[in-house]
Amino acid sequence: MLVIISAVVLIGLRRARDQVFGSAVGGTLGTLTALVGLPPELGIPIAVSLGVLCCFLLGFGEGYLLATFAALFVQAVPFGDPWSTLGIRALAVGTGAVAALTINVAVSAFAYRSIFRRRMVYAESRLAQTLARALETGPGVARQVVPYLGNLHQELVMARREMELRGEDTAWIDAYHKRLRQLSRQAHLLCDLDEMIHETGTDEQLVRSRLRAVLDPLGQGAGDAARDAAREIRPVALPPAFETTLRRLAASLD
Repeated sequence: MLVIISAVVLIGLRRARDQVFGSAVGGTLGTLTALVGLPPELGIPIAVSLGVLCCFLLGFGEGYLLATFAALFVQAVPFGDPWSTLGIRALAVGTGAVAALTINVAVSAFAYRSIFRRRMVYAESRLAQTLARALETGPGVARQVVPYLGNLHQELVMARREMELRGEDTAWIDAYHKRLRQLSRQAHLLCDLDEMIHETGTDEQLVRSRLRAVLDPLGQGAGDAARDAAREIRPVALPPAFETTLRRLAASLD
């Protein structure tokens, strides 16, 4: 249940809710299939499938792993009768949830700012590396950093809500959120360039050459091979959509 632990209590509560629900559903279905006398090789697949389906259909998607494990546990590792096994599993899940949420509260109370400061520094570092790699391998490399920025955005939104409930200052979260929106815009503009390359069949090397003019106009971040390749490309105007996106990217870097 330690996967409940998060920097934000509200996110931890949501994860705990989903996982407790998943464990309860999976354990109950596993117990019922055992009580009706189905053999494990038949009862376990039925209980697992129905448990996972219930989690997603009822909006508790993050609990599907616990539903799977609980359905397996009550049949594959029995402790006496099926109801006793289910009770033991429920006790374990409840204990884990309480312990993890206690850690959540302690972390959010004493280390909020330092946690998000480190995460923002990491986000800026990853995006800087992504921009540099885009000059060498193309703008599609930005797809690797988008999920992290999205998760950080979600955490900041929930953290702000939590700080408001506590009546605490949210100015520092707002500043981080503003910076994160700028980083996300840069990453998504690179992804847009990559999408347009594939849709239009435009030569990626031409786009990378124009991208270099935006990201590294002095050529300081390029290797010798990349600089030589860029020199060999004759200036060719790109379609208007590319130029518009490149201008937006340049503006976001200011």
